Amino acid sequence: MKEFLEKLDEWKVNLTKERLTVLECFARAVIEKNQKLNLISRKDIGNIWSRHILDSLAFAPATAGVLADLKDRLIIDAGSGGGFPGIPNGIFVNEAEFELWEASRKKHSFLTWITSSLKLKNIRAVCRRIEECRNAGDIILERAAGKLENILPQCLNILREDGFLFAWQSDVRIIRQESFKEILLKHKAEIKEIYNYTLPAETRERFIIIFKKNTKQIHGGAQQRR
Repeated sequence: MKEFLEKLDEWKVNLTKERLTVLECFARAVIEKNQKLNLISRKDIGNIWSRHILDSLAFAPATAGVLADLKDRLIIDAGSGGGFPGIPNGIFVNEAEFELWEASRKKHSFLTWITSSLKLKNIRAVCRRIEECRNAGDIILERAAGKLENILPQCLNILREDGFLFAWQSDVRIIRQESFKEILLKHKAEIKEIYNYTLPAETRERFIIIFKKNTKQIHGGAQQRR
């Protein structure tokens, strides 16, 4: 927990005691239900605070360079699974509305139960596939929902114009591929920024690629920020 709090301090994320208590309740629930529902990898149970909760909260510093305010925005967690990254961020950013989209009925039931149990009024679980909607959210969060080249077109479809997609990745080499650039061109999207970070006890860099969907096509390279 010490390393978790130190990293949040480094990211200038002010997590109150009340919100930390809610996060602790959420973490316990995920661990308790994991054997039946496979919400996270079993090997990650002992590292849930770093690998899942802290990794999810990297959204907070990632937004700093591109968004001044999240108030009244509709943020969609596309393929939420066990509630990552949507629930940790919904607890931290309670001035925004969050929707947790999950196609699995069992996982959707868990998300409905846990958001109700924790009285998370700004977070709503939705049993829905990503490909079923268009122009649905102001901000889309995508973390471990599938290979980026496969999931990117669907995520851009549900993103409103002038909205942002935040995609958690362990490697960013894919953005140099021509097929990837064609996807962006087709959807009038650009890579606005790439946020680099590390987790405690890890040396491997992680990335959040930040895409913007434009009203017209814009050409330009991405900046990297730590």
